[in-house]
Amino acid sequence: MPSSLNAILRPARIATMLSLGYLLPSLFYIFASSTLTSDITSDPETAANIEMLKGSLFVIVSAMLIGGLSYWMLNLVQRRQSDSQRLREALLSAERRATTGLLSASVAHDARNELAVLKSNHQVLVRNPNLSPEDLEDLYNDQALAIERLEALTNRLVQNCRSSIGNSSQQANISELIRQATTALRTHTKLRNVDLRRTLPDELLLKTFPILIHQIVINLVLNAAEAIDAADVKEGVVEVIARSEEDQVIIEVHDNGPGIPEDLREAIFDAFVSTKAEGNGLGLISVRACALSHEGDVEIGTSPLGGALVRVTLNPVGDAPFDSSRFRRAILAASA
Repeated sequence: MPSSLNAILRPARIATMLSLGYLLPSLFYIFASSTLTSDITSDPETAANIEMLKGSLFVIVSAMLIGGLSYWMLNLVQRRQSDSQRLREALLSAERRATTGLLSASVAHDARNELAVLKSNHQVLVRNPNLSPEDLEDLYNDQALAIERLEALTNRLVQNCRSSIGNSSQQANISELIRQATTALRTHTKLRNVDLRRTLPDELLLKTFPILIHQIVINLVLNAAEAIDAADVKEGVVEVIARSEEDQVIIEVHDNGPGIPEDLREAIFDAFVSTKAEGNGLGLISVRACALSHEGDVEIGTSPLGGALVRVTLNPVGDAPFDSSRFRRAILAASA
């Protein structure tokens, strides 16, 4: 029997049993007492007095039984409500702890990506002391941007996403944000043997939180590069494509790696689930949280390149500060 139907029938059965438990003895009492009264007296006045006495006693006893039963049932309900309240409080406390832990892990994952960019740039500077002024300027700019994003991620961790992500929403050129993110990744060790391509319009405007776009692109590009590396693909290709559809912006990341099997395309968003042997499964949680902050979503498919396709749909955000509750909901959904 379905649990919902059983939940309806169980109280009905109990109520029926209680009603019959009261009705049958009452009918027996009325019948038996009436017969007894008619047997012991034929005087109408005496019979009336006896019936009045019986009726009063019946009402008193019934009231006492109903009062006692009501007290027992209400006391039972109150205890169960108290137990339920304690259980809810315990679950909420556990939920907050789990959310904080996963949120911290997610932020740490994104911060590690930024640190990898800084480390790669540092290695380039050490190994190539005679770089041209133009190349040096590009590296320094990349490092400055990475440090700014690290600072914003640190603020988000310290504040535990209680109020804002560190900056207000703004009308931004998504194409330019993608160019900045992919340019910063060009010296990353995971992309040294990968052909990183971009198919972007010159201008793609969206009201957004720019740091979230950086997180989306960096996580997806690094995920693709790591999958290619793990599969020992000789000529790796990662392509970032962006376009607009009405008011929405679509960001797609394609690769020619092993792809994501269909039976894992939902589980891949669970915490600590990864198709890579050394993956921690936090990158896509961060990406989905960023998408949900734009009232969007993330889809997994198969790329024409032969590997995975990750499509992120973004809607314009409002003027209000960053709503951290969407991050919490995404992380809780991933850990369910």
